[in-house]
Amino acid sequence: MDDLTAPEQRVWDAFPDSLPVDLAGEPVRAEVLAALALSTRPGTLGRTPAVRLFNARITGLLDLSLATVPHPLILVGCAFEHPPVLDGARLPTLTLARTRLPALQAVGTQITGGLSLRGSHVEGPVRLNVAKVGGILDLSSARLAAPGGVAFDGDGLTAEDGLFAHRMEASGEFRLQDARIGRRCDLTGARLSNPGHDALHADALKVDGILEMSSVTTEGRLSIRGATLTGALLMEGATLSNPGASALYAVQSEIGESARLCDGFSADGELTFGGMRVKGNLFLRGARLSNPGRVALSLPGATLNGPLMLEEARVTGEIHMIDAGVRGGITFQNAHVSNPEGAALSAARVKADGAVDCCKGFTATGRVSFTSAEIARDLCFDGARIEGDLELKRSRSGILRLGRTTTILGKADLRHASTGVLADFPTAWPDSVRLDGFAYESLHRPTPVADRLQLLTRDTDGYIPQPYEHLAALYQRTGHDAAARNVLLAKQRRRRSGQQLPLQIWGYLQDWTVGYGYRPQRAATWLIALLALGTVVFAGHHPPPLKKDEAPEFNPFLYALDLLVPIVSFGQDGFAPRGGYQWLAAALTASGWILATTIIAGASRVLSRQ
Repeated sequence: MDDLTAPEQRVWDAFPDSLPVDLAGEPVRAEVLAALALSTRPGTLGRTPAVRLFNARITGLLDLSLATVPHPLILVGCAFEHPPVLDGARLPTLTLARTRLPALQAVGTQITGGLSLRGSHVEGPVRLNVAKVGGILDLSSARLAAPGGVAFDGDGLTAEDGLFAHRMEASGEFRLQDARIGRRCDLTGARLSNPGHDALHADALKVDGILEMSSVTTEGRLSIRGATLTGALLMEGATLSNPGASALYAVQSEIGESARLCDGFSADGELTFGGMRVKGNLFLRGARLSNPGRVALSLPGATLNGPLMLEEARVTGEIHMIDAGVRGGITFQNAHVSNPEGAALSAARVKADGAVDCCKGFTATGRVSFTSAEIARDLCFDGARIEGDLELKRSRSGILRLGRTTTILGKADLRHASTGVLADFPTAWPDSVRLDGFAYESLHRPTPVADRLQLLTRDTDGYIPQPYEHLAALYQRTGHDAAARNVLLAKQRRRRSGQQLPLQIWGYLQDWTVGYGYRPQRAATWLIALLALGTVVFAGHHPPPLKKDEAPEFNPFLYALDLLVPIVSFGQDGFAPRGGYQWLAAALTASGWILATTIIAGASRVLSRQ
C-alpha cells in the first residue's frame, strides 16, 4: 500500500518478522490490518509472518467475512471503532486481548488455533454461533455488556481445547446452547447478570470433561437443561439469585462424575434437577437454599449412582424428590428444612439402595413424607425434630429408627408401611398415629409391653385389629407368650369401647371373669369362691328332696358343685331349695354357665392361634 501513515508503516514493516508493535494509542486503519492478514508476502527466513499489534486505535471496519486468513492476528490493548466482522472466515489464530470492541461478529468462523478475548471489554454482543475453535476459547477477565440482550451468543459453538472464562463479567444473556466444549468449560469466579431472564443459557451443552462454575455469581436463571458432561459439575462457593423462580435449571442433564454444590454454595430460587442423571455423588453439604413457600430443591425422577449428601444444609422452602432413585444413601444430618405452610421434605416413591439418614440434628418445619418409598437399609429419625406430620404410609425399609430424643409434633402415618426391624422407643411417637397395616419382622426393644400398648391407643382411626394382632403374633413368635396375651386382651378391651351397650356389658362380664379367655386363672378363682359360698350356705340349710324316698344322702359340697357345673351331674340334683336359697341356687347355675361359656370361648381363641 502506498498511502500508509507512519504508525501503519511500522506495522507493515514488522509483519514479515512477526515483530510486536506498540503504537501507544496511535490509529491504524482496519483495511491495513486486513491487507496484511490476507497478504501473501513471504516472511523473513525462519520466521512466520503475523500481525502483532499493541495499544492501537483501529479505525474503519475490519471485515474478513468468508476470507481465508493465512496469518495470525494478535491485537492486545487495542480499541476498535467498529465491530469486527469475521463471519465464515478461516483463521489460524485470533487474539483480541485487553481490547475494547463495540461488538464482535464471528458467526460460523473457523479458527484452527485459539481465540482469546482475555481482559477485553465488549460493549455489544459477541456472536460466535456455530463457530469452531480448534484450540482454547479464552474469555477470562473479559467484560461483556449487552444489558437486556445477548452478551455472548455461542449457540452451536465448538471449542475443542476448552472454554475458560475466569472472572468474566457478562451483563446480558450468556448463551452456549448446543455448544461442544472439549476438556473443560471453566467459568470460575464469573459474574453473570440478566435479572428475570437467563443469565446462562447452556441447554444441550456437551462438555468432554468438567463444567466448573466455582464461585460464580449469577443474577437470573442458570440453565443447563439436557446438558451432557463426561466429567464433574463443580459449583463450590457459587452464589445464584433468581428469587421466586428457578436459579439453576438442570432438567434431564447428565453428569459423568459427581456434582458438587457445597462449600459456601447458596441459591436464592429453585434448584431444578428433574430427571437429572449423576453417575457419582450429589454434594449439597452446607448449602444455603432459599425459595420461601415454594420448592427450593427439586429432584423428581432424578437418578444418582452415588449418595445424596445434604448434611448441614439450610433450606428455606421444600425439598421435592418424588420418584428419585439413589444408588447410595441420602444424608440429612444436621440439615434444617423449613416450609411451615406445606411440605418440608417430599420423598414419595424414592428408592435408595443405602440408608436415609434424618438423624443427629435433622430439623424439619413442615410435613415430611416418605410415602411408598423403598429404602434398602435404615430409615433413621434418631434425634430428629419434625414440626409437622411424618408420612411413612406404604414405605418399605430395612430398619426404622426413632430414638429417645426424636420429636414429632404432628401426626405419624404408618398405614401399610413395613420394616424389617422397628428400632424405636414407643414414647418417641407423637400423640396421633395411624397404624392400620403397619408391619415389622422384629422389635429391637420388644418390652415393656405397656409402652407398646400405649402407642396402639393413639391410633386416630379408632379400633383397628391388625396392629394388635401383628404385635401379638410377633411376641408369640419370639417366645413372649405373656406379652402376647396382654396385647390380645388389650385388643378386646379396645374393641369393647366401640360396641353397643348390651355387648359392652357382656364384654365387661367376660373381662371380669376370665379376661376374655386370656386370664383363665380368674375362672378358677370365681369357681372356688362360689363353690365355697354354696358349700357353706347349704351346709347350714339342707334343701328338701324332690322325692323323699328316692333322694340320695345330701352333700353340700357336691350339691354346690352340681349347681356350678350343670353340664355334669354329681348325683345331687334331687333337691329343691325354696325361698332365697332357690335364688342362690339359680345364681350359682347361671354363673356356672357364664364361666363355662367364657372358658370355652377363650380356649377356642387359643386353639385357633395355635
